[in-house]
Amino acid sequence: MKTILTIIVLLVTTIGFSQTVISGKILNQKDIPVSLANIYISGSYDGATATENGEFSFTTTLSGNQTLVITA
Repeated sequence: MKTILTIIVLLVTTIGFSQTVISGKILNQKDIPVSLANIYISGSYDGATATENGEFSFTTTLSGNQTLVITA
């Protein structure tokens, strides 16, 4: 019984701290990478800056539908 309770507590804790990785590549209308663009989730501090190749990646604990904002 103690083992089952421990497993349940570990699963609930892991689910509570789950994170989502958001990644991609920013391109302009001519499919040229946009370097150093800022990408973030509206209303949060979660975000990143694109590399010289327009690529970005960051993690967030937010869930549900969110608005991704990109500025350059």
